[in-house]
Amino acid sequence: MIRRFLRRNHIAILCTHDYRAGILGRVAALGTGTRWIAFSRGRTSETAAVRAF
Repeated sequence: MIRRFLRRNHIAILCTHDYRAGILGRVAALGTGTRWIAFSRGRTSETAAVRAF
């Protein structure tokens, strides 16, 4: 279903924002010519003040 949407709409870039979406997005993008970008948010090794920000 996602792969069909990517092909029909000529999507150039697919951005995903968490672990599960990253897996599903990568699998869907394979073979479609769509580039895939994964973002991971909310993880930092900085101080507690930086994590709270």
